Amino acid sequence: MFVLSALKVLILAGGVSAAENHHSHLVHVQGLQALLASRGVPSQDVAVFWADGTAPGPDRSVSRAPAEPEAWLIAGLPSGNEVDPGPELEDTAFPAGDVRPATREALRGWLAEVGPGLRAGDTLLVAVTDHGEPDPAGGTETRINLWGEETWNPTELLSDLAPVPGEARVVLWMSQCHSGGFADLARRRENLCGTFSATPDRVAYGCYPELAGREDVGHFQRMLEALGREADLAGATAEVILTDDTPDVPHLTSDALLYGALATEADRVGAPVAPFIDARLESETSDEVDASRRLAAAVALRYGLGLLRDHSAALDVLDEIGAARYALESWQQPWERAFNNARELIVEEAARRVGEPKTREARLAAGRKLLAGARKAWAKAPVAVRGRVTALRERIQAADALGGRLDLQEAAALRVAWLQGRVAGPLVLDATARRRLAAVRACERAPLLPALPTASAPAAPSPPPRARVGRGGAGGGPGGPGTWAWSSGTGPGTRACWSIASCPAARCWRRRCSRGTPCSR
Repeated sequence: MFVLSALKVLILAGGVSAAENHHSHLVHVQGLQALLASRGVPSQDVAVFWADGTAPGPDRSVSRAPAEPEAWLIAGLPSGNEVDPGPELEDTAFPAGDVRPATREALRGWLAEVGPGLRAGDTLLVAVTDHGEPDPAGGTETRINLWGEETWNPTELLSDLAPVPGEARVVLWMSQCHSGGFADLARRRENLCGTFSATPDRVAYGCYPELAGREDVGHFQRMLEALGREADLAGATAEVILTDDTPDVPHLTSDALLYGALATEADRVGAPVAPFIDARLESETSDEVDASRRLAAAVALRYGLGLLRDHSAALDVLDEIGAARYALESWQQPWERAFNNARELIVEEAARRVGEPKTREARLAAGRKLLAGARKAWAKAPVAVRGRVTALRERIQAADALGGRLDLQEAAALRVAWLQGRVAGPLVLDATARRRLAAVRACERAPLLPALPTASAPAAPSPPPRARVGRGGAGGGPGGPGTWAWSSGTGPGTRACWSIASCPAARCWRRRCSRGTPCSR
């Protein structure tokens, strides 16, 4: 049994507004509360910063109704969007505990209350399930979205942590989009480490308003499961790197430090990053290095990438995935235009009868009326028209499935590339940097939760569907190894799905967690 001197927990789910604070955020908060309670963490040591706190009024979006049969006839069309009521907005009632609004003032106030009481050996856990935004300058000053249009960036968090003594450990568990920007805080504060769902330039996955369906999608849920079995951040993150079947790129603070050191040193000597890393991949042997190699091989095997012997091979795969996605979308976009045009003609008369409802209740009634009219029009449509529309729909569904598999493989290749950085990175560190790395890794490996129970090893997960990819040229990007943006939007494979009806779970990975951007397949 492991016992920590003291553990204080800050759980943050800001949500921006009721419409953007999805039900999944509440699922995450409640899941962590249950895990902490099961480990004997007193409720008074856990503070939840939730949307508007305990204030009355809607603060969460919830979608209860499953999709109607044949709802695809109107989903995503202008007429369908006009009658889409969207999720319901509800007030969240917490039965007990310390619940405060997710504002910077409240966060700063709590840290000022709790921080001075922490001592050497104590731990402050900051767990974030929220939306996030990139650094406008393209760097690491990414942002967490708080309630009411506020944000929290790494520099502000560092300032607000001032009351916490440097001898106390600070652990960041961040699942928002662009969360990797906060990994840079390890360079600016001692005794700080963390796990992150995405690099500073990438979105994260797992935000959704639905009550039904999978509830284990995304970084936060998988970390919850892993921490039920693993004692520390490093062990839990290793499990999530292997098993998170979304396009997240989970990584640790030490991974960011090592890859950054490799990129800096390669730039100093005027060498391309890929061959620079390749030359160092076989130069060191240790338990840490061997474990990273085995994990990288397991990730590549699970997601059908083959044997990626070096960093150049990983980036070659990323290059080929980007080219495959570009080719796929060049076919899919005309299919979608033809599909939408055909559906518009079918539902045109029914849409004219519906009008433009203004209230939620009117939209619900109008939606039922429009769908009924669309079904009748579909039944009366010529057989040749129905056959053409059905064929287009099947092609788009197949393209969506292939695009989703490519997204998974892209994330897997990025995970492998980061793990290769673990292997090669220590070789370019000077004595000071090695001491910093050792301290960060000690932080990541120290027990995070008290009273770790004996648990059996998890069953081997079944691999997701795979798409084969080849190898092309090498490439890389500023946000880490192999950054891509082939399509419209802010990340790989994005497209404009704004309503729940036009953003189904199978197509859009539930919903990306980046505020105000389209969802992804």
